[in-house]
Amino acid sequence: MAWLYLCIAGVMEVFWSTCMKFSHGFTDLKFSVLTIAGMIVSFAFLSQATKVLPLGTSYAIWTGSGALGAVVVGVVIFHESLSPARLLFLALLLVGIIGNFIMGMTATRLMTLSLAGFKGLHKKWLFGGARGDE
Repeated sequence: MAWLYLCIAGVMEVFWSTCMKFSHGFTDLKFSVLTIAGMIVSFAFLSQATKVLPLGTSYAIWTGSGALGAVVVGVVIFHESLSPARLLFLALLLVGIIGNFIMGMTATRLMTLSLAGFKGLHKKWLFGGARGDE
């Protein structure tokens, strides 16, 4: 479910950045409200994803997918230029997003497996087992 939350957060990142462009510097009330609402929803879903997923992975995928999506919207809707160099760096960004996703999946599974057998071990690490509540 956390990965779904992260995907929704990324989509909302693209949504609010597009609305911000349409707000013309927050002078159009409708798009200004949509921008702020999109930001809140995006942050809410990101915060839910980071409850389970590693922070670095979540944040990298969230910002990367938002940046990549914003570029696509910029090219398609706002007719921004797309040079070969820009395509190269967008491809590198996509590779980074996919790499973080793969590493995040691996890290999440390893954390789940390693923590399953060590319930309560954090108390020993934090308190040295001196409290007697292992």
